[in-house]
Amino acid sequence: MLNKSEIINAVNSIPNFAFKDVYVKGVDGNMHKTSFKVIVEENTNNVISIVTNKYKLIQFKDVYMPIIDSFQDCFGDLKYCDGVGIMLIFPDGESFVFDSANHKYRVGLYIINSVNKTSSVKINFAILYDNKYFFVIPRIKGFKRKHIGNIEKVVADYEKFLDNIKETWKTIVTKLSEKYLDDNELEELLNELKLGKKIRKIIKNSGYKNVWDIFNLSISEILKKKYKKETSRYEKIRYICDIIYKYAVIEEL
Repeated sequence: MLNKSEIINAVNSIPNFAFKDVYVKGVDGNMHKTSFKVIVEENTNNVISIVTNKYKLIQFKDVYMPIIDSFQDCFGDLKYCDGVGIMLIFPDGESFVFDSANHKYRVGLYIINSVNKTSSVKINFAILYDNKYFFVIPRIKGFKRKHIGNIEKVVADYEKFLDNIKETWKTIVTKLSEKYLDDNELEELLNELKLGKKIRKIIKNSGYKNVWDIFNLSISEILKKKYKKETSRYEKIRYICDIIYKYAVIEEL
């Protein structure tokens, strides 16, 4: 995990991006400007994506820095690759920490930005537990901003929902700890999680039938697995957490 100054350095290491016009050669032999633009890294001219002239380019520092600056002290992580960035931020302070089932959890934020059209700016709640990240998609939905607005309001809303987030997560842990699977149900869950053969084998050999333990082991193994892109690892964990919430909702219903 990175401390606040290290996160700031990581943000500052992400390139700035710029638009460049796209031209095509017409039947008259002349070059004509199109309604498309390419997004390039400013210093290298490395092309990231092709967009229309209506696309709003948001620099990573314009998303991440106001959030970091909103907290007196914090820690977390930042992954960037090929125009996609994911930042985890966990504020210090006991108000962000809670206990459930004899474990300590900390509430934070999971923020995605991209300049390659794969994602608009998305801000979701994150839960830190035993160095595993659980990206919560509860009834209290994560924030989504296609155009970056008032970041201070986003952080204020985050703090306003702290109690609700804590209670939602406690419910998820309790419900899934009480849910046990037979062999057929376990196979169905593993198929839905889209885990590789190695991780599936580890889970089956673990003897776990408790759904919460299965999710924990899944994320633990994903954190060990080699990925070409660290952003892909984080998005895989977020996908698993979508399934976590789905199972918790089913149990509550």
